[in-house]
Amino acid sequence: MIIPEVSITLDKERKLKFTIGAVLRFKQATGKDLRDPEVNARLAKDIDLDDLVALLWACLYKDDKTLTVEAVSDMVDFSNLTYAIERLSEAMTVAKPEAGESPLASRPNG
Repeated sequence: MIIPEVSITLDKERKLKFTIGAVLRFKQATGKDLRDPEVNARLAKDIDLDDLVALLWACLYKDDKTLTVEAVSDMVDFSNLTYAIERLSEAMTVAKPEAGESPLASRPNG
């Protein structure tokens, strides 16, 4: 199976992959479980910078396992913030199993 990916240019062109591993890495980094509909809704409505960077890092990890959250935070600034959010949103959208279904909602907690 091919994992859907989205290109993002930060310090160089990279690949965002919203995988189960990314969801688990995000939870490990932040303590927030993206499979929880309330958490998912809060992040979709108003994601803070710490969560944004952690989610970017989690989705970039498969492309480059040497990246750290700190390194990713240095790749995003206010000039490319909207772009990073848009690319991350696209990575989550292409990971959806069915059109119109949230990749995070109604999934088993584990």
